[in-house]
Amino acid sequence: MGTVMVRFEYTSTLVTAEDNPDELMTRLVRTVTTEDYVVYENPPLWSLAVGRIAEVVLTPTHAIYRDAEGEHVVPREEQLLAEVPRLLERVPVDDWRAYGIAGFDLPHTAATQAGEFSDDEPLLHLMVPRLEVSVADGTATVRGVDAAEVEAVAGAVQRTEPRQHPNPSPVDVSRDEGNAYQKAVGEVLARMRSGGLQKVVLSRAVPIGADVDVPATFLLGRRHNTPARSFMVRINGSEVAGFSPEIIVNVSADRQVTTQPLAGTRPYRAHDAEHSARLRQELLDDPKEVCEHALAVRNSLRDMAACCEPDSPAVKDFMTVENRGSVQHIASRVIGTLDERLSPWDALISLFPTLVGAPRPQAHAMIREFETTPRGLYGGAVLVADASGSLDAALVIRSLFQGQGRAWLQAGAGIGLESRPDREFEETCEKMRSVSSHVVLASKADRRS
Repeated sequence: MGTVMVRFEYTSTLVTAEDNPDELMTRLVRTVTTEDYVVYENPPLWSLAVGRIAEVVLTPTHAIYRDAEGEHVVPREEQLLAEVPRLLERVPVDDWRAYGIAGFDLPHTAATQAGEFSDDEPLLHLMVPRLEVSVADGTATVRGVDAAEVEAVAGAVQRTEPRQHPNPSPVDVSRDEGNAYQKAVGEVLARMRSGGLQKVVLSRAVPIGADVDVPATFLLGRRHNTPARSFMVRINGSEVAGFSPEIIVNVSADRQVTTQPLAGTRPYRAHDAEHSARLRQELLDDPKEVCEHALAVRNSLRDMAACCEPDSPAVKDFMTVENRGSVQHIASRVIGTLDERLSPWDALISLFPTLVGAPRPQAHAMIREFETTPRGLYGGAVLVADASGSLDAALVIRSLFQGQGRAWLQAGAGIGLESRPDREFEETCEKMRSVSSHVVLASKADRRS
């Protein structure tokens, strides 16, 4: 007799959601699940994914698919992410969506380099959820494979609760022990002046020194930020919450590709419009910042050309200024049409990662030399893909990280020939303050043992 495949069918219901989406998602994360989850905001849509009926995991050496029937393992191919769309064809439910994370080092681990990276931390982890809650404009869709669970969660969505007021413990991000970061920037500048490098994005981490209440931090931070995307994730014991100012890539079901390079930074103060406007003009008049942004746009056009139909990449909304929490950035939008021979995953790998520099191979080598620990998810992606062929990936910056017994913030600055170490250090502080002012420490009952 042949093997009978286990397939699932989603049950769904539509209900009214009166709570603000950030409040609702935070409440559901606390009350509905102790499992892995992903919260993803792609305005105006908020989504919560809970548990998994299938997952795809990519390591430096293997691609792994798991569902109720077991595990399927295939060796990694030289072409990055080539295995992913084939493995997703195995998903045992129609109209699936996959939520997950991609590490910063994903594009740097071709099969020939696999020995340089550990298999312990997945480079890509996607989960097709058991339960989903999607909210937009006051209406929620709850769907899942268990009808009783869907009904219970729909009831929880319809309830309203008093507005939460978490109490923050701001983190001092201005510490630079022994001027370590500024010295590293100086070393990078010296290397750049010898030729070959145009830009290196050098980051630094600031430890928090205590356990963090990630949902409360996310809720408070979202109230004070205006992100392009926001997210809150717990997968395999690691947590991240962030307010990303930019997408890495969006691929629509009709194969339109969009990316949004951001480069050039100044502080932004919502309560002081005159001061912020003055800094905005200073930003647009600064040759270093304008040059950095132009380089980012040029690199995006090059990367789009690698995955799009000839002559389709174009720049839209060139050099606008976007307000993102505690900072403002120069932003542009680059669009194109996906090559008919390629998948959305090819577009992701063409445009990812953005937080490196130019040329990418040399800049990445510099990052590995001067940053004291691997970046992991910093500079990586939180992403959503679905059966229609759409994919949306947010850059993991302006984020808080927690896992392996520690919690930290991390931010970087684009180092170019006109850079000054003190200014680049201050830029990392400005970026981290979009999160550091809103950190909520865990209560004794919630702390890790």
